[in-house]
Amino acid sequence: MAFRFCDSFDHYATADITNKWNTSSATGIVGSGRNGNCLQLDYNQIISKTLDAQATWIVGIAFKTTSLASENLILSLRDAGTNQCSVRVNTDGTLSVLRGSTVLATSILAISINTWYYIEFKVTIADAGTYQVRVNGVDWIASGSGDTQATANASANQIALYQAGSYSSYFDDLYVCDGTGASNNNFLGDVRVDALLPSGAGTTTAWTPSTGANYTCVDEAAPNDTDYVESATANQVDTYAMGNLPYAAGSVFAVQVVDMARKTDAGARSIQTAVRSGASDYYGSTVSLGDTYVAVMKQYDTDPADSAAWTVTKVNALEAGIKLIA
Repeated sequence: MAFRFCDSFDHYATADITNKWNTSSATGIVGSGRNGNCLQLDYNQIISKTLDAQATWIVGIAFKTTSLASENLILSLRDAGTNQCSVRVNTDGTLSVLRGSTVLATSILAISINTWYYIEFKVTIADAGTYQVRVNGVDWIASGSGDTQATANASANQIALYQAGSYSSYFDDLYVCDGTGASNNNFLGDVRVDALLPSGAGTTTAWTPSTGANYTCVDEAAPNDTDYVESATANQVDTYAMGNLPYAAGSVFAVQVVDMARKTDAGARSIQTAVRSGASDYYGSTVSLGDTYVAVMKQYDTDPADSAAWTVTKVNALEAGIKLIA
């Protein structure tokens, strides 16, 4: 698959960031995004997500900054914590691509403060690699070639968002793809990422609600422990009808199912994400749970029911949920 991760920053609170991301020193989730919430980073703050090692990555992120007072690294593909290839905003608003700390190319066009831009970065990490930066769908740094490998490995396994200057920057509508697969292996363009929440009972409601209906225990925009569903019976499935997309037409590049879950007793517990499409259930990989909440995720480039592209109609009709494995 090529679609690896996305974030709307709309379905969790500041305290939940590290349930979905691996590390964070962020100020938090704030309500001033393009379509709802967004991520705010202040002086010397960083947030990072570890994936697997791939040579080619494509990342898109909506970005806004309140100042251009200093050079500011904003997006980096990293090899175990070391920056391989990155995008930096300069004091004149231009963007630069860097290998480690070495500038490879700089744009002519420049951003302005307090304005949202959709920045996309594609890089193949190698001694003879390639890089490209688009802003709002337009090449600001055309496809270039050169040494994009700062470590001994011709790959990156982390994405990091940065704020180095002593002011605030904001991030929204993130997507991450790799260079594999038959779809989503190139720029997606200026996209929005929408968080859809449970809105009704699904086909299967086998888990036990703490109160009321199953779906009302898991329909909060920010997860909490006030109400929940639980199960101790292997192979039990809980699915939910989901809210509709906020538009009637348009391209849908991918779907990501996110379950916030933890175990509540001694012993091992493991789950799989569930999605129901075309009258069948499809499950993600088995993930072992710990005592604290974690976001268990599964991405779908295409509809698993027919291996065809997602549509607004298909997304509006799907159910999502959870399966207890053991």
